[in-house]
Parts: sequence; C-alpha cells; structure tokens
Amino acid sequence: MSPHRWNVQYWRTNAVRRLFAVVALTAAAGFVIHMHWRDSLIAPPAVTGDSPDYDSIGWEVARGRGFVRNFADADFRRPYLDRDAQTRFPGGDEPVAHPATDRPPLYPLLLAGLNRTFGRQFWSIRLAQCVMMGIAAAFAASIAYRSAGPAPAMLTAFGFVLVDWRTRWSTREVLTESLACLTVTLLIVALVVLLRRPSTSRGVLCGIAWSLAILTRTMFVLWGPVLLLLLLATPQRRQCRKIHQAAAALIVTTLLLCSPWWIRNCIVLDSFMPLGTQGREQLSAAYSDEAFRRAGMWFNLDHAGFFDALDLPNGDPMKAARLRAAYSGACAREWMAAHPVKTLMLVPMRIIQEFRPHGPGELAILVFALLGIVVLFARVEGQVIAALLLAQALTVGLTWSVSGRFLIPLLGGLHAAAGVGLWAAFVLLVERRHAARRLLMVTEPASPVHPSSIPQAGAAAALPEELRMKPAQSDVESPAEQR
Repeated sequence: MSPHRWNVQYWRTNAVRRLFAVVALTAAAGFVIHMHWRDSLIAPPAVTGDSPDYDSIGWEVARGRGFVRNFADADFRRPYLDRDAQTRFPGGDEPVAHPATDRPPLYPLLLAGLNRTFGRQFWSIRLAQCVMMGIAAAFAASIAYRSAGPAPAMLTAFGFVLVDWRTRWSTREVLTESLACLTVTLLIVALVVLLRRPSTSRGVLCGIAWSLAILTRTMFVLWGPVLLLLLLATPQRRQCRKIHQAAAALIVTTLLLCSPWWIRNCIVLDSFMPLGTQGREQLSAAYSDEAFRRAGMWFNLDHAGFFDALDLPNGDPMKAARLRAAYSGACAREWMAAHPVKTLMLVPMRIIQEFRPHGPGELAILVFALLGIVVLFARVEGQVIAALLLAQALTVGLTWSVSGRFLIPLLGGLHAAAGVGLWAAFVLLVERRHAARRLLMVTEPASPVHPSSIPQAGAAAALPEELRMKPAQSDVESPAEQR
C-alpha cells in the first residue's frame, strides 16, 4: 500500500480528540525532558532581557502590591544573587518601585498565580510553558489532520517538537513566547470554526482569543484590519448576514475585554496612552538613522544613549516614562518626515529580517509552510494561516524586527501548513504516478467548486473509491439557509 493510500485509509474524523491528547501529552513531556537535560528547569533567567521585568511584576502582583516593577525587593533579588552575587539589576544601583505601563498584563498575571501557589521559584512557569507549547503542538497537528490526514499531522508534531529549536527555547525562557504561541493558535482555530459556520457566538470566541493574544503581546492589536478583511474576503462572505454579526461580536468582545487594561494605562499615565508607553517609547528604534543602518533590526535606545539628552526626574518614574515616550515619538516623526523614502524602504527590510531563516531547519519549515499554504488555500485553514502571516508581516514592517522572535507566536499555524506542504511535496516527488491529481486531493476544498471543474461521471467512476473527490461544502451558509 502506498503512503498516500495509507493516509487516506486511516483518515478518520473521530480520531481528532485522541490525536490531540496524544500529541499534547507527548510534546509537553518532550519539552520537560529536554529542559531537565539542559539543567534549566529551576535556574533564574538572565537579567539582560525582558525576563526580569515580567518576573518582578509577577512577584509584586503575587504579593498584593499591584502591577508594579520593583527591582529593589529582597525576595525578588535573592535567586539571582544566589546564582551570581555580582548580578547587576536593571534600574540602576537604587531602583525605585513604580507602576509598569510598558508590559501587557496576561503573562505577569500567570506568573503571579504560580508565585502565589508555589512561592518564589521558576520551575512552575517553565512547566506551564511546556504544557502551553504542548497544547499548541496538539492544535497544530489537529489542523493538519483535519485538512490532510494522519501523515501530515505526524509530520507537524515531529517538526514542532523536534526540528524547530524555537519551540524548545520558548519553554525555557521566562518570556511571553509560549503564551503568545498558544493564544494565536487558539485564534487560528477559532477563526477556522467561525468561517466554516458563522455565528455570533463563534464571533465572541474569536474576540476572546484575540483579546488574550493582545493582552499577551500588545502588537497584536494591529492585526485588526487584516482580520476584518479575512472575514469579508469573498463576495459570498460579504453577502452573509451572519458573517457581519460575527465580525461585530468579535470587535465588541475584544473592546470589552481589553478596555479595562487600556483605561488603567490612561489613568496611571494621566495621558491618553491606552496601549502603554512601550510602543511610543521605542518608536525611534524603528525610525531613525541607526534603525535604517541596521536594516530595521531593533536596538536598545538606552544603551545607544538616545535618552541621555533628557533631564529625567529620578523620583518620578511615571513622569520619566511620559517624557521618554514623547521625546522618542517626536524624534521618530521628525525623522519620517525628513526621510520618506527611507521610511518606506524600512518596511520590506524589516520583513526580510524577521522572516530570514537562521539555519536549515528554519529554512525547511518556512519553505514547506509556504507550499502548505498554497495547497491549503482552497480551505479556510490555509486562508486563516495566510492572513495571520500577512498581518504579522505588516506589523513587523510598521514597527521593528527582532530577528525572528515575532514569528514564534505563529509557529502553530506555520507547522500545520509545513506538515501539509511536506506531505504534498512527498506526493509530488516520490509518488510520481498521478502526482498532480493526488496533490489536489491532499486536501478537500471547503469552498464551492465551479461546475466546469467537476470531473465527468465516467472519469470519477474510474478512480479508486478512496481517491474520489467528496462533495465540497461552502464555508458560509447560503442565503436560503440563513433564512
């Protein structure tokens, strides 16, 4: 039996739940074993990146002191100093506790819950991240299974856990990557479900998933226009009343869930800055001569001495944050006005920097993911993955690149597409007989098939039973069904 026939024969829709459970448990266990092997389960994170910020905020929330950053707290500093007595913390020699307005709340709240339950430690968040990435792997494998069968699903799980180093790195670091990957994968699944059978309740589910993503990474708020274009991409969807209701439910739900945090930022900063200070404060890292010289790669403005010209108040961190944000934003706008051509050139430069593979593994994943999106594009799964990939590319183009880190939240969708793409390449290159026909039948189109593309009865009867095309189903209801 050929692999393609085996894939079709064992393609059972009722096996998705078992597949999900097996992949989630196996992937999470694999991540934990790898972390234990690397001796990184209990060690504190490095103090040179964003990890101390999240760790400090999570610890302060757990102690009931609010969404505050406090590098002077003795309990916070102890595990770092136990590892290295010469550790130098952010904030200078005399850091001042102050409300944090440059970090979204969901990941610190997760840290706070774990700190409150298990005390001051780091193993619980890393185990939680292993579970989150295991669930993301299971959702990715489920997408590939529903789209193309068990073989692509196994390839998806294998690539997610063993081939891609980024998933293992994300479980080790005390950063938002694991949670962002899970929330974006949930958004992919929710959008697929919505487009297959639109309803207001499914629009609410999409709004919840998108809100969780925004509250994990603020940049995801910029996905809004692309999400609306996805929902209204075809004439059939634009004419569907339930699609419009679902889109409205998505927007309203997102506003309801995110607005408390946005209002809090405005109150704390005493200024209309609902998204906080990080974006505006770092704007000159995106639009400046140095940003152009680095081809759109983010750089640390503090280390570059960008804010040295400001007379910042030492005892008022909130005022200092407002001044930094206003200064950086003004300098960036002035630079864009003076260099319009360079401003436009930075958009593709950043996208290239972000999508540029850093090794053969990343290259293979990206190539097969693009092939998988092409193969899947007749189904809503391919359309959703392509839309979110486009949304993130545009977001990176408008902000800055961090050399691939902004692709990690999309790894669930990328690996689902890569599994399908690798299977399609196998069908084409290895099983050469009827390769073109079999490639088309790797997936079952979810959109209506034009009558001219339907095989004649005699030709269809000549095909083996397992290779005959099943009747296609529309991704939205017909006007008669709506009534």
